[in-house]
Amino acid sequence: AGHSRAAIVMGWCAAIDRIQRKILLIGLQKFNATSVAVKGQTSGKFKRWNKEFNVTTQGELQEIFDTDLIVIVENMGLIDGNESERLETCFQYRNHSAHPGQAPIEHAHVVSFFTDVTKIVLTNSKFAL
Repeated sequence: AGHSRAAIVMGWCAAIDRIQRKILLIGLQKFNATSVAVKGQTSGKFKRWNKEFNVTTQGELQEIFDTDLIVIVENMGLIDGNESERLETCFQYRNHSAHPGQAPIEHAHVVSFFTDVTKIVLTNSKFAL
C-alpha cells in the first residue's frame, strides 16, 4: 500500500520484541552479568562502554534503549559484530521512518531493512523461542 515508513517501524517492533523475549528466556541474570562484563572491558570495541544493568522485570527490560540491547546481545553471543552494525543501521531506518525528515525511505531501503531484520533476528536460530 506504499506505507514504507510504517512497515519499518512495525518491523523494528517485531525484531525488538523477539530480542527481548529471547533475553527473558535466557534469563535476566545473564543479561545483567553480560552488561557488567562489557562495562569492565579495558580494551577493544567496548572499552568506553560505561553502562551496566540490573534488570529484574520485563517492564524494566522494555525501558532499555534499543542500541544498548544490541550491544548486550552481541556480547551474549547471539549476534556478531557485523550483525550488530547492520541492526544499528536498521534502527536508523526505524528512526528516519518514525521521525521523518528529508532523507527518503524508498523500496530499496525497505527491502534492505526487512532482509536484515529477518535474517539476523526473526529467522535466526539463535533467537528461536
